[in-house]
Amino acid sequence: GVSFIGSENYSLTSLTKNREVGALIFEPTQTQIVKTRFDADWASSPPIP
Repeated sequence: GVSFIGSENYSLTSLTKNREVGALIFEPTQTQIVKTRFDADWASSPPIP
C-alpha cells in the first residue's frame, strides 16, 4: 500500500499556488505504522454531532 501524509487541501489553489507539504510513503513497514496510528486516532476521536 501507499500512505499519504500532508497538510494541503485538495483544491486547485492549494495544489498549484500555495506552498503546501505532502509526502507519499511507499515502504510497507512505514505504511503500516501510518495505518496503525491513523486507525487508533480515528477510533479514539469523538463522534461528529
